[in-house]
This record gives sequence, C-alpha cells and structure tokens, in this order.
Amino acid sequence: MKLQPSKSMIDSLTPANHFEYFEDETQVFALPSNWKESLLFFRSQFNCIVCGVQLAEKKGRDLIPAQQLALSKHLNRELYPEAEVDLSTALIYLKKEAIQLTDHPVGYVLITYRQLPLGWVKNLGNRSNNLYPQHWRIRMNL
Repeated sequence: MKLQPSKSMIDSLTPANHFEYFEDETQVFALPSNWKESLLFFRSQFNCIVCGVQLAEKKGRDLIPAQQLALSKHLNRELYPEAEVDLSTALIYLKKEAIQLTDHPVGYVLITYRQLPLGWVKNLGNRSNNLYPQHWRIRMNL
C-alpha cells in the first residue's frame, strides 16, 4: 500500500526524490524509485526478509525509527540529534543495556561511535530506552 509520507519521513533519506514510500501493517519503508516495480514483484512472490530501507516501525500511534534507517548510507544525519559516545558506552549500548544521555534533547537520538551510527535510543530526560535490536546484542562479557 502506498503511503503519503510525512515531510520528516521524506527528509530521512537523501536524496529524497530517489525513493518511494510504502507501509504494511507494522512498518514504513522506502524503495529506490528505479527498482520499485521489480522489488514489489519479488516481495509479492517471495518471503523477503528485507525489501528497501525500513524507516520506522508502527507501535500504536507512534512511529519508532528503525535500525535499518540508522545504518543506511542514505540517512540524512542532519535531521536527527546525535550522541557521540566513547568505546565503553558504545559496548554497553551494543549489549542493549541502558545508557545515560546528558545534554541531549528528549526524543529519538542517534548513537554514534567515531562518527559511525550504531542505532537509536529514546531519550526520556532522566533515562533512555535502548532501541538496539534484541537479537543483535552482544552477549559475551567484555
């Protein structure tokens, strides 16, 4: 189903005019315009794990930014606040443990290490919710 994307969704990827936006029951994603027909055909015929770039997951009325968006080379990094973290905080984040963000706005924040995006947290002011995918977390003790 074609989605009428909000301005912030369109601006999430650069260049925005190279993508078309779609949604299903639980997610919002973007497909490269020049591959749209082929990708939609494959998606209808096969069980595609990934088709395009997932922008957000729908939970109730909220749109939660997707991990694929954080790792996309087309991410418009000027649109989101970033928190540059040190190695120990990056490892804590990648273990999917809670991290503290001070002096960052409330809302979704992109966590970076050495200017490379790692993923999202939802900063609530006094604490933050780690949005790193559970099945990707580091399980070993470091």
